[in-house]
Amino acid sequence: MVGVVGCATLAAVLAGCGAAPLEAVVVDPRSLAMDLVAHWTFDEGSGTVVGDHSGNGHDGQLTGGAWSGDGRFGGALTLASGDQVVVSDFPQATPNWTVSVWTRASAAQLAADTADTGTILSTETVFAGGWQLHLDNRAGYQRFDAAYWAGSTVNDYVVDFCQCIVEGRWIHLTVVFDDGAGSVSLYQDGTVVDRMNMPIPILTGDSTLFMGTWNMSGRFLSADLDDFAIWSRALTAGEVAELSQRPPPDSF
Repeated sequence: MVGVVGCATLAAVLAGCGAAPLEAVVVDPRSLAMDLVAHWTFDEGSGTVVGDHSGNGHDGQLTGGAWSGDGRFGGALTLASGDQVVVSDFPQATPNWTVSVWTRASAAQLAADTADTGTILSTETVFAGGWQLHLDNRAGYQRFDAAYWAGSTVNDYVVDFCQCIVEGRWIHLTVVFDDGAGSVSLYQDGTVVDRMNMPIPILTGDSTLFMGTWNMSGRFLSADLDDFAIWSRALTAGEVAELSQRPPPDSF
């Protein structure tokens, strides 16, 4: 696990004690529109189309689900077991890739998430490629995890996780796949909570992006979703901190 060491005084922060605090102060929020692949606000309120606000046309098809006005920012989408959003013809991950989500689960929803891993987002093809983000409330886990198949180099998945599920609270999770730095970082509410080595870039996964399930049976999610966004670059720590306070700007 990786923690974030704070500066001792405000003066030290302003003087640039560590890159992350200084970057969080000076980041331009408009930078979050750069290299935005998709952004789903879940503000529709009705219907079966989950609109992509990036301008790239990656709208999702909703099966089941319930629209809510009680989102982290505006509206939200509530999924129960078996509900799902499917985004067809979704781009494969680039070597540098960032995924940002807001999610919330009540006591009843968490109780429904104990039988299997719950998929928040996934393009995983098991033991082959893609990437995934889960809520895993099974006994002995009680965590969020982000993972990808690293191929025969390590013959396993690279997994970041945090045991940071909080009942009834909106939680912001960001996964930064940084091939240049050779690391995968998981942020919770703007703070790094885990970091693993990234031996190779993300391999080719499913061409369909799933929310609430994956490309095989099960892994159903019971939770509320809001403002999911994906970038074809590794966001900086300052940009992640900005995202923990507000959604990314739409490109239209």
